[in-house]
Amino acid sequence: MEGKSKTSYGTYFEVVVYDTNMHLNSVVSQHSVGNESGETWDGAFGAAAAVPGFDRQGRTIAVDMEKSIGNSAQKIFTWARRFLDKRHAEKNMSPHLGAERSTGLKLYVSALYAPSREMTSHFVAQMGPRQKAYLGNYEPHELYRAFSSIEDPVITSQGGESSMNAGLKNNIRNVEPMDMLANIVDSQFEKFQRSKTAALACVSPVPPRIEAIIGGLISKGKLYESVEPVPGTEQMQWHVRSLTNPETRRRVVMPTTAQTVPSCCAYSSDNSGFPCHHGVAVILLKHGACNVHKFVAKRHLTTTWQSFYRNIEYNLPHQGDIDKVVREAKEKVLSGAALMIPKALPPPRGRPVANAGIRKADWLEKGPASGNKRAYSCALCGNKGHTRAKCPSKQGGTGSSNAAAEAEDE
Repeated sequence: MEGKSKTSYGTYFEVVVYDTNMHLNSVVSQHSVGNESGETWDGAFGAAAAVPGFDRQGRTIAVDMEKSIGNSAQKIFTWARRFLDKRHAEKNMSPHLGAERSTGLKLYVSALYAPSREMTSHFVAQMGPRQKAYLGNYEPHELYRAFSSIEDPVITSQGGESSMNAGLKNNIRNVEPMDMLANIVDSQFEKFQRSKTAALACVSPVPPRIEAIIGGLISKGKLYESVEPVPGTEQMQWHVRSLTNPETRRRVVMPTTAQTVPSCCAYSSDNSGFPCHHGVAVILLKHGACNVHKFVAKRHLTTTWQSFYRNIEYNLPHQGDIDKVVREAKEKVLSGAALMIPKALPPPRGRPVANAGIRKADWLEKGPASGNKRAYSCALCGNKGHTRAKCPSKQGGTGSSNAAAEAEDE
């Protein structure tokens, strides 16, 4: 927050979660008068762990690899597991690869998005010794989606960065810290109310952003032209010719229960809850494009989105309670009870630097066209030729105006 304004300082922290429509909801918002570090993240993650139901099995938290965020998450949470952000993993891994960099980064991305553990292990086996040694410092569930329990379409920590960017537009980073926290509460309350209103008013079977994902799957499914039913299966099994390898035919088995993905290749059995492209091609031919939503996981439906907001309220405390907390906080700061005063730094070692005079540049530093000498101006009147100590406008000084006034009095 340094440099945002004359009154902003410190660091702003936020832990966010996604709803069914991929809207961001804040779990913890924290402001610390200090730099980002493992100690400050311990406080943010500690507050998140105290929320009932947050620290549980199956919870995966995407974190970057800077400022000890990952180490703090691993230390604070008991059941929730961390997942390293792709961009930070590539940035930190690249200097260790050497000659393996050209192929190592591509192999990492392929292993990251591989739909099954077997395919992930296949790409990891092709990595060089340097890359294997670096990635060996982390668990597979921290690096690859197939080994984790991630179910959301987003697998990076960019949601937190997006929330930080939104904070600039909400002016929560341009004011004094106490007012900033009040603006955070107001902006998050308004965002929560907008998301709740949109969820309860949605009449589509799936939320808008899930519908956009399905639209992309439909576009890919239309590319498959060779879709034929398997004889004797009553159109419950189909053959779809692969686009990557035309000599291969994929067998798609249609489900018999609602909100179940068709069984096909490895992409149909991952944790995404969406059918693979081969399954979408069969759905388009048998049921039509408007019924693809019947073959996605239940967690992607509008009913799940609405149930998230139906029985929950964003209750704000009374203004009197807020004023009481703010008043107590200011009194503690003014009294020094909750203020850590910095210690005086020792003087620098070596020769004293005070009153050393103007440094004379060597002739090698001057060059053919040396710059003009800087002209200093007075800090009081702004005029050049004198300093503040000898300024005529100096109160109680010995300037020319004061001397003339004394002469007139005599």
